[in-house]
Amino acid sequence: MQSWDSAAATDVGQVRQLNEDAFLDRPDLGLWAVADGMGGHASGDVASNMLCTALAQLPELCDLSAAVDFIDTTAERVNDELVQLAQSRERGGVIGSTLVALVARGDHAVFLWAGDSRLYRLRAGSLEQLTDDHSLLEESRGLLADTSAINANIITRAVGADRSLILELEGVTLHPGDRFLLCSDGLNREMDDGEITRKLLQGSPGNTSHALVVDAVTAGGGDNVTAVVADFTGLNAPAGS
Repeated sequence: MQSWDSAAATDVGQVRQLNEDAFLDRPDLGLWAVADGMGGHASGDVASNMLCTALAQLPELCDLSAAVDFIDTTAERVNDELVQLAQSRERGGVIGSTLVALVARGDHAVFLWAGDSRLYRLRAGSLEQLTDDHSLLEESRGLLADTSAINANIITRAVGADRSLILELEGVTLHPGDRFLLCSDGLNREMDDGEITRKLLQGSPGNTSHALVVDAVTAGGGDNVTAVVADFTGLNAPAGS
């Protein structure tokens, strides 16, 4: 059996009137997620909450392959529902959400994402961003010498943004002591990697997730801020072994 310690925190920030972020912190399911309702579009909170509510129905005893399939098919179903909702409510507008999800079984995990919500891993004191942003800014790097005019808010993939959805996914082998951070862009836009690393190096998941959110809000809080911190503490031997 796997052992995890995790916690989450979220805040509306200093500018927004509504928190359109949602999260899952479900170590009992081996599942963590952050969804960021698309800013500037109506009903972003509906999209992010609909997505997390649906993902929380993950069967507890399914293996990793089945869990990944569930997340993928659930995101596709919610994508269809959001497209239909937008057509009926917004007259051609968009109701959408980013998604980053981490699902683990034993000493293996898979992460899936769409948009610019991120997954980081802290291992042996070193921080690594495991996801690449699906954003116009990120996709312009290497193609344009000057990306300063690119609007960093424009994302190129999200649940509900198009009739078709493709989640990107990758797998990792877990090491005892690995600490993962799932966050909305309201956090990493206010804090650089050095600041994030310093916070992740200290404190319990509860204290650290709260401290990350407070620091991001204090630094500007231009958007909603959400942080989920999950520690893999190792594998426990089955009872009676």
